[in-house]
Amino acid sequence: MLTSNIEIQNTIIDIKVSETKTMSVYLNKETGYLSILKPFNPNTGLSEPVYVLKISEKFNQPIILPDTLEFLEINGKFNQPIILPDTLEFLEIKGEFNQPIILPNRLQELIINGEFNHPLILSDNLEFLEIKGEFNQPIILPNRLQELIINGEFNHPLILSDNLEFLEIYDKFNQKLDLPNSMREFIVEGEFNHPLILPFSLHLFSIDGKFNQPLVLPDNLSNLSICGIFNHRLVIPNNLYTLNIGEQYTQPLIIHNNVRLTIGTETYR
Repeated sequence: MLTSNIEIQNTIIDIKVSETKTMSVYLNKETGYLSILKPFNPNTGLSEPVYVLKISEKFNQPIILPDTLEFLEINGKFNQPIILPDTLEFLEIKGEFNQPIILPNRLQELIINGEFNHPLILSDNLEFLEIKGEFNQPIILPNRLQELIINGEFNHPLILSDNLEFLEIYDKFNQKLDLPNSMREFIVEGEFNHPLILPFSLHLFSIDGKFNQPLVLPDNLSNLSICGIFNHRLVIPNNLYTLNIGEQYTQPLIIHNNVRLTIGTETYR
């Protein structure tokens, strides 16, 4: 983990990362870039590739990332231009980082948070995407995407991938959505309030926030939670197993005997 700036220039410095890993770094006086030269095990002296790197706290120097890196977490004060290696599979952006980046095509998981707010071309292999913080740029979702979490400032139209299984919506997002038939879990909170056609494949559905549109529940639904201002009549499907209802919901319901019912803080069986 890099947590503070390196001051000594044109000298190889060993940084202890853990009991079994030390990194040799070099700060080039002319370019100002920090390079990771030789990660090694101090107990054996054997060289070990850097697969995981976390940048946090006060560290804020230009850095050349190792070409073996698979996991990168950016946090804290760091806000320097950066080139992501082609080997990267996981990227989390937090803190003050707000520089343009090109995502490698191998990337499978991406978490955007903090102050970052630059246009992005998402990789074709992306399977997990979480958007939080200040990010509010138009994006095209890749077809392999299986899980999407939208939070924070983001509020742009989206075409959901045909393979999407898990979708969570919070905060300011309020755009029309066509849910794919692959959906298994759907959580709606925040500002979202558009008509929905729930797919037959849906097993879990949770309503909260400002959503208040008529709904037809799919037959395969097994878990339903109704909170927020939602107050429309519902036909409960036969396969429903758990039902959570907020105290604000005032519509009559026909509940089957096998449903585990919670109203407010009280649970009935």
